[in-house]
Amino acid sequence: MKRLGKPIFLLLISGFLYIMTVGGCGNGTFGDFRILSGINDSGQAAFSAHLDGTSGGEIDNEAIYLSDEDGLTELARKGEPVPGGGGGIIDSEFYPRGPNENGEVAFGAGIRNGDEDVPIDSALFLAGPSGITTLIRHGDPGPGGVGQFAQFGLAGVNDSGQVVFRSRLFEGKKSAQGLYRVGPDSSVVTLAQAFQPAPPDGSKLYRTIEDNKYRGPSDSGLAFFAAGLMNADRTYSIQDTGIFLAQ
Repeated sequence: MKRLGKPIFLLLISGFLYIMTVGGCGNGTFGDFRILSGINDSGQAAFSAHLDGTSGGEIDNEAIYLSDEDGLTELARKGEPVPGGGGGIIDSEFYPRGPNENGEVAFGAGIRNGDEDVPIDSALFLAGPSGITTLIRHGDPGPGGVGQFAQFGLAGVNDSGQVVFRSRLFEGKKSAQGLYRVGPDSSVVTLAQAFQPAPPDGSKLYRTIEDNKYRGPSDSGLAFFAAGLMNADRTYSIQDTGIFLAQ
């Protein structure tokens, strides 16, 4: 985490508060503001940006920032080492969520120069005042040690640093899509998974977790999502869907 002073000023126009950047951002200058992730009740706003003129060129030209009235803080940057085991550096585009009330931002990113046996490596991270934590990584074991995770889709982050994510769990030649929750101090929890019974009575099975239709977690760990359903004999209608709440 890098504190970058006060390269912002606040401007009130027609009742709206604008945060305007002035000057650079440390190593490089802002070229494009990619994703405005969110703002918390303390007035901390998070965003990702593409950077021009960086010392590493394409190696370090994207970062995630936290901005408030005290200045700008760099939370994570392309080219940083991946924390935890497995090696590699954080690469590719960032997709941040947050910040929560602790100034933490969750994000997904690709990993370069990691495990040579993993052609497409990626992970979900939590970045905040205490640094970056790897929450879940491609190839990590599923709940109970069953299967291996791949293909992450991030929903959001709560004030405990827990995230909800969609992923595919591989076990041998079989795989199942599901929705999961994990935090920096908690193991992975299955919220819903394909082929498992769905509420209210288990007569239907989950078939899919619908694209871009999963939200959460709340501070109590709840997730809200839409899922495709199927019958016990695996037959289904494309219109057979539902909206669910899971913890």
